[in-house]
This record gives sequence, C-alpha cells and structure tokens, in this order.
Amino acid sequence: MAHQIDHQAVIINLGSGQLETGFNSVNVRLQAGGKTLWEATCSLNPAPELQQLLQEWQLLYPAVVQLGGDNLSPTVTFDDAAITNVSTQDLSQLHKQFQDKLNRWLAASAFNEIEKDLRTSLQKSELITVTILAEQQNIWQLPWYLWHFFDDYPQAIDLFSKPRAVDVTRQKPNRNGQVNLLAVFGEDPTLQLQHDREDLQSILGTKHIEFIQNPSAVAISANLTRESGCDIFWFGGHGDSTEEEGIIYLDNNTPLEISVLKQDFQTAVDRGLQIAVFNCCRGLGLADQLIDVNIPYIIVMRVEIPNFLAKQFLKNLLIQYRQGADFAQAFKFARHQLSLNSPTKLANWLPVLFHNPLSKSVTWHDLEQSRSKLPLPLPLVKFCRSITQPKSWLATGLGLGLALSGWGCVLKYQNPLPGLENNVMDRFQQIQATKVINHKSQVVMVNYDAMTVGGTVRPGFLADSINRVSEYAKPIAWGIGLEIDTDNDSLTLDYPNIITDCLSDMNSSTSVNYSLYRKNCQDSSLARELFIKYREQQRLSPKVLWPHELRLNPAFSSRIRSIDLSKIRQLSPAQIKEIFDRKLVVIGKDRRDALALDRLLLTTAPNYSLPIFQPLSLSTDFFWILLWSTATAVVVGRMGARSFIPITIMMIGSCIVVGGLLWTSGYSVPMLVTVLSIGAAGIAVFGIHQVGGRIYPDLAKIYYQRGLAKAGSGQRQGSIEDLRSAAQLLGEQGKKSKARRVQQKIEALKRDI
Repeated sequence: MAHQIDHQAVIINLGSGQLETGFNSVNVRLQAGGKTLWEATCSLNPAPELQQLLQEWQLLYPAVVQLGGDNLSPTVTFDDAAITNVSTQDLSQLHKQFQDKLNRWLAASAFNEIEKDLRTSLQKSELITVTILAEQQNIWQLPWYLWHFFDDYPQAIDLFSKPRAVDVTRQKPNRNGQVNLLAVFGEDPTLQLQHDREDLQSILGTKHIEFIQNPSAVAISANLTRESGCDIFWFGGHGDSTEEEGIIYLDNNTPLEISVLKQDFQTAVDRGLQIAVFNCCRGLGLADQLIDVNIPYIIVMRVEIPNFLAKQFLKNLLIQYRQGADFAQAFKFARHQLSLNSPTKLANWLPVLFHNPLSKSVTWHDLEQSRSKLPLPLPLVKFCRSITQPKSWLATGLGLGLALSGWGCVLKYQNPLPGLENNVMDRFQQIQATKVINHKSQVVMVNYDAMTVGGTVRPGFLADSINRVSEYAKPIAWGIGLEIDTDNDSLTLDYPNIITDCLSDMNSSTSVNYSLYRKNCQDSSLARELFIKYREQQRLSPKVLWPHELRLNPAFSSRIRSIDLSKIRQLSPAQIKEIFDRKLVVIGKDRRDALALDRLLLTTAPNYSLPIFQPLSLSTDFFWILLWSTATAVVVGRMGARSFIPITIMMIGSCIVVGGLLWTSGYSVPMLVTVLSIGAAGIAVFGIHQVGGRIYPDLAKIYYQRGLAKAGSGQRQGSIEDLRSAAQLLGEQGKKSKARRVQQKIEALKRDI
C-alpha cells in the first residue's frame, strides 16, 4: 500500500460551464488525510478574453520557439499564413497578459472571498496540492501556475483532473521490492531517443526498465497487460491531440489512437500502474482519454515541446523522484528547470500533471514497498531518508559509532569471544616468538607433587630438598607458592634468595591472565618478586611493569624445565647443577607462576624481547571501537552504499594492520570485536540507504563522465547538458567545490562553441 504523504489538498471543481459563459457552481474543498476539513460553493464570471489569449498563445509560442532556435522536431510544421513576424518580447507580453487576466478573473467574483477563507486554513510551510477538476481541455490549457496563490504558497502545486474519479488504492502484486518501468520509443532518428534510454538506465538502473523499440500496438498491449504489471509507463516520441482523441506515433507514418489501448491501461492500473508520462507534443487528448481509467498520475505536454527540453524535463523529473521526492514535487522541480533552460524562459507552461484526487501520494519508496515482502513503517523510512543526506553523514556516522562501541564493549565479555580473542593473541605471540620458545628458559618449575602431600613426608622434606640443591648449585632465587607452617621448627629456610609469602591463586588456574598485583601477597605476585630478584642479581635497574594483569601464552610452557619435588633426592650432583644452577626456581601447584615469570624474562631478552601485553581500560576499548566504526560509517555513507563491501573490507584490513602494530608494542586492543563492529557499521549504512530508498547510481559521476566523452567526440551541446546535470547534483549533495569545477568546464565549452 502506498503511504499518504502529509499534505493539504485543495480541490476546485469547476463543474459545468465554459470560459465564454462562466461557471455557476464552483465547489472548493480543503482536505487532509482523506477527510474534508472545509468546503464552500461559489461562481466564476465569464472570461472570453482568456479564451482569446489561449488562441493567440497556441499560434505564437510554436512560432517563437522555432524562430528562436529551440529546434522543434521536423514533423512539426506551420501554415504559411501563420504568424512569422514575432519575437520573444511578444511572447513575454502575452504571458504578462495571461497573468493579469487570470488573476483578475479569479478576484472579480465570489471566488475571491472563498480564497481568503481558504488561506486562513493553510500553512505556507506545508505541501499543498491544488487540483482543478474540469471537463474542458481549454481549462487545462490555462497556465494556472500564474495564479498569485502559488506565489504566496511556494510549496503548492497545480494539478488537473476530471470531476469523476475512482479510488485505485489497493494491494499491489509482489515484485520483491523492484520498481518496474515500461519505456516505449516512437521510431524517429531525428529525436535521438537513444539518449533518453541512456538517461533512464543511468537514473533508474537497467533492472528497472523494459524497453520497447520499434513498437507496435500488439507489443504495447502485451506489456501493459502482463501479469507482473508495471509501475511507470513512459512514452518518448511524437504525439498529437484532436478534440476527442489523443494520438502517439509508433513511427513518423504510423499513428496509434490511445483509445485503442484504453482497456489495456485499465488492466495495467488494476495490476499496479501508478504513473504514465508522455514525453511528446500536444498530449492533452491523451490525458482526456486516460483520466477515465484512473491512473494516479499522468504527465503530458500542452503544446509542441522542443526535443532538448523534453530530454531535460525527463532527467530532472526522474532524478528528483528517484532521490525520494513526492511525484508532484518532482514534477514541479522539473517544470521549473524547463524555464531556466529555455531561451524563452517560459517553457514551464508546457508540462501538465493530471492526478486522481482519490489516489494516495506516491514516492519511489512507496513503489518499492508496494512490491516488498516486508513493508516498513513510514516514520522509519522518513528518519532513514533524513539521516542519509550528505550534510548529515558525519552525525549519522558518529551516532552509529557510539551505538556499536557500546555494543562492542558488552560483546567483548560474552562467550565465546574472550576465548577466541585470547587464541588469536596467543597465535600472534607464537609467531612473534618463534625463535624464543625454541630456547631453554631460565625458569625451573618444581611440582609439589602428590607424594609430598597429606602428611606422608616429614615436615622438613621441603627444607632438605632446597638445602640439597643449594649444596651443588646456585639458583638465582627460590619462589615458594605454598602455604608453609612457620610454627614447625623443623622447617628451616634461612636463605636470602627465598620468597615464601606469595601464594598461588588456586581458584583460577585455567585463566590466561596473570595478576602482577595480589592482595594476599602484600600487593605483589610471586612472579613479580622473583623477576625483581633476577634484575637485582643481574645488577639491572628496576623495570617498570604494567599493573593489573599479564597476558600469558600456554605455548611458552614448553620452554620451562619441570621436575617433581620428590625426585630431587634421586638426582646426582651433576644433574642438580645442570638443572638448577643460575636459574629461577618456582615451587608450587600453579604452573602459571612459572609461566608468568618466564613471560616477564622475555621482556628483557637481548635478541628476541617480547612486549608485555598491556590490558587496556574499558574506556580505551570504547574509543578504539568508536574510531573504526565511525570512520567506516562515514566513508561508506560518503562513497555510496553500493560500495560498502569493498570499503568495509578495506577498513577491516586497515584495522588488522594497525592493531597488529599495537600488539607488537604491547597494547592488547580488542581486535575481533572491532572487526565485527566495522562489519556492522558497513551493513548498517547499507540498510539505512535501502530503507530510505536512496540506493541509486552515482548520477553526478555518470553525467560528468558522459559529458567529457561527448566533449571529446565534438558533441559540445550534449556535453554541456550532461555537465550541467552533474553540477546540479553535486550542488544538491553539498559538494560545492566540485560543482564549481564542473561549472568552469561548462564555461570553457561555451567559449569554444
């Protein structure tokens, strides 16, 4: 179902009557959200002078356009008796007369009082559609945009229809979120319609379009009535209108009355057709026929339109609509651009938009959602559209980064990520220390084995073992990670290099981290105290150690010589010297003490020193993740959602390189969580673009490259048109400096013409 865009609707039903005789029963209604808020009835006086001005315009405008060099199609011819001695000034004067007569006509009757009442209920900042309902084509010919009301309400747009209409809002067939356009090209080489095809492909993408070249009535009928239907019908070529019929030309010699396809268009409406655009001359007869089948939106041209203006109108209309504008607003923008691009500056009189007032407003996203399996709430879509504007991407990226950083810090402590992170860091250390772990360690681990526990060994056994080793070898220091009964006189450990106050933490023997500071060891660990003894013995200055925890790698345990305490008595003096001389000895049940001591010694290895992994604070982890996720979101947002995969991969690679360098320096930044956050940022930006309906090609780049190609092949005028489109898009995206550079190229091309 299409979403109703928030706006106010003014419906002016002129009823029966003529310009020459007046309108006796004019009904004016104000609606919002499908409900009538206000209604009044009045009359309008006869205005035969407007009919006379129309006749003059219909003769004068084509003549001025042709004589002014706007190059109408060769199929448009003029009677020899037609006006030829004319100028743009004549047309401008006639335009001013139209503006004056139209406003005098509307102000000279009871309609003026209704207009005043109407204005009290309208807000200038809101979108306003003004739909004029009339049966007569000469009412549709009038330039209603000259009504002073539209000057005072810049968000208002004039639309047309007949008094009768049917609500065609219904469930549309599922097309997996793809908008389908049926494009029919009337055969005429002079129109160069291949450029229109290029524009359609550039703006909408090839997947959206079904092209019919060399059309026939049968081919058009078959595509209009196909089961899958289409959302937009577009015709480019020649057209004409009589008092009762609209005609399109399949080629220069094959006219096709639109009434022949009327029933086919009705079927297309039943299957989802929302928009019909006839980019051809004199199309009011086409609209007169097709209004009856209740197509929500129909665009035709009032009179002849120069070919280059028709192309400009097509591009501007589709670009604005594709980028999220309401169709009526996209039409208004494209119509205004016509007046800027035309030498006469009055070409905005040419296109006219017919709208079924009972159908809902429709955006490009509405068309996608009517085909989507999972319709999304309109507030969500509007929010996504607002944050995908170029000027908002820094704030959007920062917001995503903050959310992902909080998520990452929580995720860091959720299983199984800590184990995976530790495995990665262990593997990194192993690669770093390939040569180091193949050498013997200066640490000896003496296991306080089961044979010495439970009272089976006399209390002095530990002291006797230490004394025996000391008799034949000179260990640097002993570290006893056991609780010793100091009340037992038989346990005598009178050596200055023995540390007995630091106990192993038996409750966390599987942890990969080792605390260098423990409260039950006088604020120091066994490994730390032994390390200090080692540096004193080596006459080295005290080494500053990071507080908190030490990263351990179980793979390093293979370096450490291990022996059971009960086996010491069985060793020969030579064996004792070989095992214990000039070594640091750890006695206990927890192997982590020895592993931590060996890890500390590696920090001072002369040739292969390894850094201590410094565990970072939670706030540091947060800002690390914030940096990468925000950068990813901003870069993907600025470069384009469709490139999110290569950009995300590039950001992940950069993170791994930078994180690896930090690991080499001893900073244990959270790598896995950061990689997940970067991937989530890229996917989130892609999703926001998709929800906001803003996934479209980089049109500015396409037009710029095509403009340069045309300039190289000598097509200077076509190059200027494409570069102008590129500059316009760059300006809308906030890329002012690039827009200026493109404008400079345009000025250079103009000087060369």
